Amino acid sequence: MSTLRRFAKFVRHLPWMERQERFWSLLRRPYHLALDVGGRGVKVRIGGKLLVRIPAEYAGAPWEDYEPEAVAALAGWLAEHPTGRVLDVGCSIGILSAAAIFSGPAVEVVAFDSDLSSVAAAMRMCRHARGERLQVVHGFLSNDPTELCSLAVAVSATKRELARTGLGGEPGTTRFACITDIHEDSAPARRLDDLMAPELENGLDIRPTLLKCDVEGAELLVLRGGANFLRKARPELLLSVHPPALPSYGHSTGDVEAFLRQMDYEVHCLAIDHEEHWWCEPKETL
Repeated sequence: MSTLRRFAKFVRHLPWMERQERFWSLLRRPYHLALDVGGRGVKVRIGGKLLVRIPAEYAGAPWEDYEPEAVAALAGWLAEHPTGRVLDVGCSIGILSAAAIFSGPAVEVVAFDSDLSSVAAAMRMCRHARGERLQVVHGFLSNDPTELCSLAVAVSATKRELARTGLGGEPGTTRFACITDIHEDSAPARRLDDLMAPELENGLDIRPTLLKCDVEGAELLVLRGGANFLRKARPELLLSVHPPALPSYGHSTGDVEAFLRQMDYEVHCLAIDHEEHWWCEPKETL
């Protein structure tokens, strides 16, 4: 963490300063300009492992301490697969998308989120990375789709949505959208199997893929909707499993683990905090 960020964090959390929101609002823009001299982004080492350049307005979080066990697993996989691809399901503001895409010049990322503002935030988070190596998809991943299409079609549809709405991914504009919250502007639900079908059917080698999934209890919906992809592409999995939220979908951690065992995956728990961080490998790669 830079000296300026460290000092700002110290001052911000002084007891008598935490309530001075009007004062911080006045300081925020000049502080961001000071952080990002040259306009190339602020250097941050995510989880103490992966160095990225992110927009100054997103540099206030303690990213150096972010999910260190999960980030270490991600870093290890990226080191072994410098031309790999990360499917970031439930990307939120895109911090792990950025961690992946900054790890090397050939890594590609597809970021998925059910909140369009979060998709825009992921693009904003990765804007200092070189090359056009980030694709974004607005929508849920499930085993009960409302829309059948390929990944290319979903990416194009998301580009049109972002152009129509003009969303910029600014801090404070994102939210968590749950698949059970049905309303008229709900995001489409798609199966990973359908999105990846053209790739699976073309008979070519599938590039090394890591599926990262953080969907607040809907983990098994994502996995079941990608069962064919798991069988054929054999991606490694970095799962955030949410025991308190799983019952909302009629599932348990045992159900998730049983499905993975059925798919011939080994399951390792990396860490437990407010969620469980699982690393899952297809048995033939062990």
